[in-house]
Amino acid sequence: MQHKIIIFGGQGGTGKEVAVLAAKHGHHVTVFARHNDHVFPKALGIHYVIGDARNKSDIARALTDFDVVINVIAPKLFDKKNYDISPVATNNILDAMGQKGIKRYMSQCGAWATSDLNNASIVMRIVFKIFLPLKNIYKLKKVEDTIVKSSTTDWTVFRAGLLNNKKPKPVKIYENGYKCKFWEVPSISRKSLAQAYIDNLDNQELFNKFPVIIN
Repeated sequence: MQHKIIIFGGQGGTGKEVAVLAAKHGHHVTVFARHNDHVFPKALGIHYVIGDARNKSDIARALTDFDVVINVIAPKLFDKKNYDISPVATNNILDAMGQKGIKRYMSQCGAWATSDLNNASIVMRIVFKIFLPLKNIYKLKKVEDTIVKSSTTDWTVFRAGLLNNKKPKPVKIYENGYKCKFWEVPSISRKSLAQAYIDNLDNQELFNKFPVIIN
């Protein structure tokens, strides 16, 4: 089924992979970004909407004629001023989706930011509890989870492993969570994550779930 997809954060490392793959699969793709950095070949026909995800009116203006919203906006590790961008943008996007009657929402938490750290490996638990940037980002991701769960959309939030730029590999999806081995740090390539988005646009079995996704 062909979809009209808007991608928030579509010029980032993962967002670019999702946008390109979606366009190659014949979907109508629009990227919402602060600037047009011309990162996509013209032949793909990817459109732009320029705006600020912190601005409710910019997002409302952008959501004109879409049936799928993919949100991959995330803060940079040492950009303290923007640590809250994920929950702020998510709240604005979901509010606008409710007003426009758009139902399908997809997003992700990087570095396998699980809702239950008891399922993480000892290495991950130490990093998320002690390394201050990740600790702060993780706390705000929990806020984002609450915002998503309280929405009326058909949402899926992938809890992705540590992201890398390797070649795509088969994807493993754990719908009901995944418990790491003692020293394990799960990972997934951005290309594989992009494929998971496209493969599951219409997968109702993943609606209203936080599936863990790794290679």
